[in-house]
Amino acid sequence: MILHLRLDADLADEITEEVAADDIVIVCKTAEAQLIQSLLHQIGKAVRGIITQDDLLSWYDLSLTKYQKRMGIKIMKHLKNEFLQEFPSLGELVTFLDERGYQKSQLTDNWKLSH
Repeated sequence: MILHLRLDADLADEITEEVAADDIVIVCKTAEAQLIQSLLHQIGKAVRGIITQDDLLSWYDLSLTKYQKRMGIKIMKHLKNEFLQEFPSLGELVTFLDERGYQKSQLTDNWKLSH
């Protein structure tokens, strides 16, 4: 499960008590990574990993270009499924737009939608 949460001390404590540490991966801004690692160390909490947004962008770029056939299609399909789980009405919106004949914005390059 992927969640987008604004992390504060109370939420961090709640998460680390309810979820096994090896199941937690924190994605943060590059500038925040060292601070988060330091704070986790100070309070004696461990997580599976800390990944920066810059890391994610690089990995997505690689998977959608160099490794597109092997990984890119799977990743885009997984992202679509995650969006539909987090925003269930999105599927209804797409159907609504199709029924009304509204033009879809054309995405380019690796973000192009295929049906």
